[in-house]
Amino acid sequence: MADILYLNRPGLEADIKSMKEGLEAFVQAVSSINAGVDAAPNDWKGATQTAYMDKYNELRPTLTKDVPEAVEGMIEFMQNFLNSMMDSDESGASGLR
Repeated sequence: MADILYLNRPGLEADIKSMKEGLEAFVQAVSSINAGVDAAPNDWKGATQTAYMDKYNELRPTLTKDVPEAVEGMIEFMQNFLNSMMDSDESGASGLR
């Protein structure tokens, strides 16, 4: 457990915003990549293509589901933590007024 707790609200809010924007860009990029991969068999056939598609399709759930869910979970955790800490700080301060 840390001995010091420090919260830079604007910094954490900026981090959360960056994560949200990055996640949007990631999801769009994966969608574009998936479209290209899915179209490739129209232009490329053979054992290498089949092996590549098999390998990519093993990774597809990680790219399309697991990574976005993990990032969304972290964003939600950070937002809830920030809100909780700000509420706790205000509550503690109001008790001293």
